[in-house]
Amino acid sequence: MMKKLRSGQALVFLLVFVMISIVYTSAAIVIIAVNSSLVTKAQEGERAKNLAESAMEDTLLNLLRVPNYSAMSISFEDGDVTIDIVGDTQKTITATATAGKFVRRVEVTTQLVDNIFTVNSWKEIY
Repeated sequence: MMKKLRSGQALVFLLVFVMISIVYTSAAIVIIAVNSSLVTKAQEGERAKNLAESAMEDTLLNLLRVPNYSAMSISFEDGDVTIDIVGDTQKTITATATAGKFVRRVEVTTQLVDNIFTVNSWKEIY
């Protein structure tokens, strides 16, 4: 035979269920907030890398047109890029981009022999 619930026992079960629901919901909100922050940071890092690579491509085009092209700094709304060029016929070009708190560097080595411009390596420096 089933016992009758005492007065207020259903209320206690309901309160426990509500408290557990609040804890799970709060945990889900915290996880969403943390993931959102991590995604924003990853996007800033990717933006810095894209800035460095774009500036490097622009520098290579300028070197094709003007072999004595020199180092420079470029400011964008997303960040800043500094280009350093070392060498004469064999050049090492470094593009350093800053976006937010993130800094990314791309280094390219090139060679100019008999008016043939060759890219020997292209790498990101960590």
